[in-house]
Formats: sequence, C-alpha cells, structure tokens
Amino acid sequence: MKLKLTEEYGEGGVLVWIEDFPGAFLAGETERAALEGLYGEVQSYLRFAQNREAPSFDHETERRAAGERPALFESERACSEEERARLEALLVSSAEALWQMYCDLPSPKELSVGDGFFQRGATNAEALMLRAEENAADCFAAIGATCPRTGDLPADRRAAVLSLKEIGGEALFEREGELWTLKKCCRCVIAGDRACARAIARAAFAVYGTSRISNPFFFRFKESAPLPLSPRLASLRLSALKEGVPTEDDAGLRFLLETVRREAPRRILEIGTAVGISAAAMAEVCAAHIVTIEKKRELYERAQELFAALGLERRVQAICGDAGEILPALEGEFDFIFLDGPKVQYIRYLPHCKRLLRRGGVLFADDVLLFGWGSGNEIPKKRKMLVQHIREYVEAVSSDEELETKIYEIGEGIAVSRKL
Repeated sequence: MKLKLTEEYGEGGVLVWIEDFPGAFLAGETERAALEGLYGEVQSYLRFAQNREAPSFDHETERRAAGERPALFESERACSEEERARLEALLVSSAEALWQMYCDLPSPKELSVGDGFFQRGATNAEALMLRAEENAADCFAAIGATCPRTGDLPADRRAAVLSLKEIGGEALFEREGELWTLKKCCRCVIAGDRACARAIARAAFAVYGTSRISNPFFFRFKESAPLPLSPRLASLRLSALKEGVPTEDDAGLRFLLETVRREAPRRILEIGTAVGISAAAMAEVCAAHIVTIEKKRELYERAQELFAALGLERRVQAICGDAGEILPALEGEFDFIFLDGPKVQYIRYLPHCKRLLRRGGVLFADDVLLFGWGSGNEIPKKRKMLVQHIREYVEAVSSDEELETKIYEIGEGIAVSRKL
C-alpha cells in the first residue's frame, strides 16, 4: 500500500496529513520527528475506522507552507455517495469514541493535557473538549452546515451530520479566502477529535493507568513496545478490547509475559480466565501446562473456543467454577500462579495459593493498587470495601515471612511474591 502524505510547514513545526485516511495526521517540530509516529497513526486509524491491521506500506510526500487552516487537497474536491456514507459514519463514531474516553476521566478539570498544536491554550481535559466542540462547529459552519453545542458530543455530532444532507459532494465554499468542501470539513473535524483524544489518552494513561481509561481509538505511543503476541492472538485480543471484555492492559500484560518468560515455569495456575487471552499469551512465551479457573460460564466457554482456535487444548486446562471451592481440591505444585480473579477474594485465596506454590515459585497478583489507594487518593465510597480487601491482601503478602514481595506501580498495581 502506498500512502500520500502532505506536509504543511508553519511556525509551530510540521503537520503531516495522511490523505488516504481522512482525519489521520502527525505533528512534530521537524519532519523527522513527525514521521516517527507514522506506523502507529496508520495502525490506530485502521483499527478504529476499519477494524483491521495495517498492511506494509511506503509513502510519497508533498510539501507546502501552511496557513491558518489546512489547504484543500485535490482529492477533496469531489465526494461520491459511498464516500459520503463512510465519512458520515466516521464523524459519528469519532465523536462517540472521544466522548467515551472523556467520560472515563475521574476529574477532567484536574487532568493536565500539556501543550500541542490543537490545544490553543486548553490546559486540562475539560477545556480541551470544549476546544474539540469549537473546532467541529467551525468546520461545519465553513460549508453552511450547523453543529449544536449542547454538551452531549455524540448527539450534537449526529445532528450536525443530518445537516450535511443538503450539502453537495462537489460543492465548493469560500470563507475568508479559504476553500472548503464536504470532504475537507470531515477531515478537519475527525482530526480535531483525534488530536483531543490523543492528548487526553497520553495524559490519562500516565495518571490513571490503561486499565481504567478506555482507548477506543487504539492509540499507540512510542514508549509502548509491541506485545510479544502471535498475530492471531493479537487479533483476538483486539476484538475482545473492542467488545469491552475484561483483558489485561498493555503494560500489565507485557510485565506478566516478561516475568513468565524469565521464570520458565513448567506448571502455571491462573485464577480468573476471562476469555483466555492471558492464559494463551503465557502459553506462547513458555512451555508450561496451564490450569485456569473461571467462574462465569459465558467467559469460560469463550475461553475454550479461543484455546481450540489456537491449538492449545492439550496445554491449557480450563475449569469452570468458584475458585474458592476449586482451589482446596487442587493437588500438585505450581511454579507460577497468576491471581487475577475477584479482588475481594484475594485474601481468601492466599492460603491456597501458598500451599500450591512450590518453594521458589512466583505468585503474581494483578490490580493491587486499584483507585490509587497506595498513593493516598480519595477512594470512591462504593469501592471502599473492595479496596479494604485488596489492602488486606497486600499487607498479608508483604508481612508474610514465607514470601518475598515487591509491589510494582504498573497498570493498576502488581504484587510479585516469591515463596522462600
């Protein structure tokens, strides 16, 4: 695949538009800095807009000076009915994805978003959302469409898309010496959404962790190395993420797999299978036999299907039931135990995990710093009991003379305990 890139140079640096994908862009102080993110932007855009992975590609580039607004591309002078339908759907899904990410934030006013070409003085997530609304309204107005601003971004965007029905696909508009068309309007609105979402994601993931803030745009940042997953498993994980199925966040999964690979266990016990992503991932990085327990029948059945699809039926034994009832009946020693079931039950499972773990083995417990309780953050009232149970587990493994425990501030917190 060959991509056409248009670079616009201005006082703030370089803005690179990927013409093939309306709304996809890169920005940086230099051309080289901007293009460093090309693969990640193409990957995230295709995952979000077309639900597919990016194929291999190269690109050709056109360079020009930038004005206050992006220039009109020749490819934007006409818009077929098929393109219009696709762009209108993307306008709505883009607004819905941005709104979902924003609504996940505990305190939008308190989340600093840094600086960028799109912010124009917006220093927190709430102000940045207002900036995104302003950008959309301005773009729609440029072609004679209307975009209400009621504070409900998805509803406002759907109303704006309805107002596009009267706009011809080849209609050309001029405003203050600048040319606009339907396709250019769509490109600039979607780019504004992506710029806003990327700034929020970068800030929110650093503060709250990837497991608490949704990432419907599938942004990838330079500091995130690729996960060591087979293409098939990576695709299945992507589908699970898009469905909202509970799965390990990138940072937590990466750390889990690094630990498993280093320990090279022969037997692994997992408590909390979900749909089987983590068990399958562990099976890909070691030769262990894995026993995994899942209480919910629906998730257990989906995990069984996943193991079968990956040819792991002989190496992964899934058990459906309450871990509190199954653990006492398990026999034999395990070299590695991954604890990722109901958090309130961690302290209840601990004696069984100690009994089943061989001397020198590792107990890897996820989500032990939920809601930032270890940093003194205020705990939501409805979650105080949950946090109390997690706190009891952390205190128990930290003070147990038979365990050597370290707490890692990765994702929502990980406790790694080695049996002495």
